[in-house]
Amino acid sequence: MMKEPIWVKEKNRPGNDIDWSYEQSEGSYPVFIIDTEGLGAMDEDSNHDTKIFLLAILLSSLLLYNS
Repeated sequence: MMKEPIWVKEKNRPGNDIDWSYEQSEGSYPVFIIDTEGLGAMDEDSNHDTKIFLLAILLSSLLLYNS
C-alpha cells in the first residue's frame, strides 16, 4: 500500500477530466494504491492468496483485477 495518497480532483474541462497531485488542495480527495503482487505464488498456499485478495476488496471502493 502506498505510504501517502495521491490527491485527485475532477476538472470541468473537456479532454482533461482529472487533475492529480501529491499535495492536498481544496476539492481533492485521497487515492491510495494497493499492489497485491504475488497472488498465485508457488511458495504460498491458496489460503494466503484468499486473505490478501479479500483484504484488498474490503479496503477498496474500486478494484482493478488483471489476470
